[in-house]
Amino acid sequence: MHKVETLRFRGPLKALIIGAGIVIGSAIFVMGLSEGEVLVTSITGILVIGLSCAIVALPKLETSTDKQQLVLNLYPLKRYVFNLSELESIQPITINAASYGGIGLRFAPGTIGLIMKSGKGIELVHQGKRYVFSSDDPEKVLQELSVP
Repeated sequence: MHKVETLRFRGPLKALIIGAGIVIGSAIFVMGLSEGEVLVTSITGILVIGLSCAIVALPKLETSTDKQQLVLNLYPLKRYVFNLSELESIQPITINAASYGGIGLRFAPGTIGLIMKSGKGIELVHQGKRYVFSSDDPEKVLQELSVP
């Protein structure tokens, strides 16, 4: 399997999530010190900070192909495998993340989205279901799949 591209969360959203996690986690930690429940609230505060960092550090969208299959792996959540011969259509699109309810693994009527950001992406139809996913270079992905 040949990896075509890998996308990760980036930009202001990443900083916002980590910043919010640090503020909330620190507030929980400080509240525990003032109430005497140091152990429980300290652990809770540290977990909130760690979770907020993991939310932005772990997820990545890997697009791979072996010329027979297209694999979309939204690590660590979900992996989709499509036989290229079964694709009804595939084309570059422009994605507006807000129209899918944000970033991440998104479900809309008749559509599954693997959305890492607004901007360039690819839409494919497989067995009557529409899939959209973010891509920094949709033309390159389509070229790797030998799709004009």
